[in-house]
Amino acid sequence: MMSVKSFLEYVATLPEDCIEVKTEEETRFHLPRKESVVCPACGSTYASIDKYHLQRLRGLPAAVGAYFYNRRRYRCKDCGKTFAKPNPFLGRRQRAIGNRLRQIRAQKKITQGQVVEACGVPLYLYRKYEDNAEIPSLMVAMKIADYLNTDVLELWGDQLSSASK
Repeated sequence: MMSVKSFLEYVATLPEDCIEVKTEEETRFHLPRKESVVCPACGSTYASIDKYHLQRLRGLPAAVGAYFYNRRRYRCKDCGKTFAKPNPFLGRRQRAIGNRLRQIRAQKKITQGQVVEACGVPLYLYRKYEDNAEIPSLMVAMKIADYLNTDVLELWGDQLSSASK
């Protein structure tokens, strides 16, 4: 998963034809198209573009303006399932850039309830951690990181470095 800084650098390096709109207030982009797309349901390579979904990305500072990702959705010609290609800056079902805790949890297909129960953290507090509004105490952070099989710095490293400045 990407930090906000890495995301902004990534978009800046996209080919010019991938940037649809670039103003001070808004940036609208799509990812370069791949030659072959594989259906995650049946493994077929016979898929075509079904539609585009414009998604406003959250978690970015207001100073950089609004970023919109024009996500390409495909339809498999063999099984009929629709799917989107994974991207390097958002986890599955995520909308916020730089929210590592939420992205890693979603990537491992673990629910908020499972983390709360395993770590003994109240749900309202855990939601604050995922919304980047609060950094947990070291003991709680270690419990959560251990449960997600990752490192504390992987989850809150960016926030800790900006909080110490």
